[in-house]
Amino acid sequence: YWSVNAMKSFSLLLTLFRVTGEFKDATKLYRVLSHKLRTPMVMRQRLIGGGAFVLQYAVAVLVLFMAIHLILASTTPIATIGKLWVVYIVLDFDNHLCNFVLYILRLQDAFDWKV
Repeated sequence: YWSVNAMKSFSLLLTLFRVTGEFKDATKLYRVLSHKLRTPMVMRQRLIGGGAFVLQYAVAVLVLFMAIHLILASTTPIATIGKLWVVYIVLDFDNHLCNFVLYILRLQDAFDWKV
């Protein structure tokens, strides 16, 4: 069982590394929303930013718990690798979905978020 446990440990480390990127994005959004900016944001921008923060944080927490559960429940090294791949796909899906929505609604240049 040492190979399964070694693969689980390696997969958990990679998952934690990957999920920290999602938490970094949520932290950037929180900083923009909570600090006073040189140019004040209108209420619409503040609401959209708050919604983006909640979604980003919720996805990060849910994926973290799902990944830990899936990886620790695997019984073979190849199943662990497969579940790690699923975690990476889920984390990339929300980024691609947001870019797709921005493209469809033609909002790529509507908001300029800088920290």
